[in-house]
Amino acid sequence: FTQEPRPGAKNRNQDGSPYEFYAAAGPALRALKQFEWGMEPYRAIVENVRNGRAIIVTVVDWCQCRQGADEKLIDLSPAAFEALAGDGNLGLGVLKVRVTVMEE
Repeated sequence: FTQEPRPGAKNRNQDGSPYEFYAAAGPALRALKQFEWGMEPYRAIVENVRNGRAIIVTVVDWCQCRQGADEKLIDLSPAAFEALAGDGNLGLGVLKVRVTVMEE
């Protein structure tokens, strides 16, 4: 999902819209706010609980992610992940985050 945009999509997003940071909702996030492909994207605040950095992402897709003890709440685009982790930290792979769905 996060590696390459779909054919015909602009840089940094999957649906061709100008989102700087985008993401896919995991099972736990979808339990809080239903989302399926084709629905209107929504925004959320994602905060790295270790360093306090926070960004606003646009949720444009959903992911299976892992369920159970290692369940992922949200799958971030590379640019969003690096903004939260710090430049050059894409290799960390997983961050502990707090997600707040924004009311539009």
